Amino acid sequence: MKKKVFKIPIYGGNLIVIYGKKLKKFKKRHNLQSIKGYDGFFFKENNDYYIVLRCKKQSIIGHESLHFVGELLEGAGVVYSSDSDEPFCYWLSWTIRKVNKTLK
Repeated sequence: MKKKVFKIPIYGGNLIVIYGKKLKKFKKRHNLQSIKGYDGFFFKENNDYYIVLRCKKQSIIGHESLHFVGELLEGAGVVYSSDSDEPFCYWLSWTIRKVNKTLK
């Protein structure tokens, strides 16, 4: 299992990226329901945001990254619209770069 922790600028907290095929201990430690059949998932605990991946597909990385971005910006009161899409795009790019750095 690979794990990297990234400090989230501006808003605070941590983005924690986990990659691995066998996540039984991780699931138990975080009291997660069944993760069987999922290539990736996102969740938040306190001020930690987790992106957990079982594969390296860019489509899954983008999908889970967008869940993180939505949660982060919604918590800051940013509502998505055509007038506010730039912060979403910035944070999506930032997140995908961090996830890919973890997978190297």
